[in-house]
Amino acid sequence: MKRFAAVGVALAAVSAFAQEAEPETFDKLGLSIELDFGQTEVAKRFQAKDYKGALEELEAQLKLLGRADESVPQRWKDRREANVRYDMACARARLGEADAAVAEFVRAVELGFWDWKHLAQDGDLDTIRERPEFVAAVEAGKAAEALEVKALVAAAVADVERSLAEGPLVADYDLSGELLGGGRFALADHKGKVVLIAQFFASYGSERVLFPHLPLLNELAAAYKDKPLACAGAAFKIAGDPDGELLTELVERTKLSYPVVVVRPDQIVLESRLLVVGPDGAVRAALRAPRVEVLRAVIEKLLPAEAPAGR
Repeated sequence: MKRFAAVGVALAAVSAFAQEAEPETFDKLGLSIELDFGQTEVAKRFQAKDYKGALEELEAQLKLLGRADESVPQRWKDRREANVRYDMACARARLGEADAAVAEFVRAVELGFWDWKHLAQDGDLDTIRERPEFVAAVEAGKAAEALEVKALVAAAVADVERSLAEGPLVADYDLSGELLGGGRFALADHKGKVVLIAQFFASYGSERVLFPHLPLLNELAAAYKDKPLACAGAAFKIAGDPDGELLTELVERTKLSYPVVVVRPDQIVLESRLLVVGPDGAVRAALRAPRVEVLRAVIEKLLPAEAPAGR
């Protein structure tokens, strides 16, 4: 769900949305809401080991994706379908439908399911892991991912260079406010550093789909602990969670090591999951689907040059 600025309003109106006549087609926001709540049902089915029921829910999600209107980007649809196909592979493998499970898995990888860490730990697929088609799909997926990452890194670095030459995306960006759990945060206190800001909210949906960028900042904060880099979250509470319980649970579940500022939905900027603020305090990059390789390249481009030894 990428259109963060509108999500708070949309989720506040979910009950009314559900009571209206269902539209024939969906825009990205409407489709996101439907898919995310559907994903919650899929998770419940898996927890109950009701794999046939999970397949029914997943088939319904495929039908929803087929009702996307022309404004929904194909790449976005592909990635959402990839997650659905992956879960279908898991359900079919649990049901002993090996051939069908492999076919779903191969299609998921073709569509862009490249979460190799999750895949390596997922016991749902153990019965098909040694199949030649499975192994070949993983190899092909990793090769396709490497090409995409190379292109993404080049594009991100070019965007930062353009921002430095022509002007920032946001010159007067200011993040300050109460921290989740107490205390205050002020971006101004981190002048002279590169600051990564993860923008998010707490939802009932799957964090694997919605929030893959959150743990990345833990990794980068550790990798650059001796460099002028800081990380923070900017999160808002959805309607139905006025006390922030869902938000607190999400932060604890994902084991975030950085401070999280509680903001209003209208304080989320540039419809992006992650902002990169340069040492001058201006936003130099806004990434919708950040990857660690891209973030490292952007960080290296923006880190202030180290003073020569002896000065």
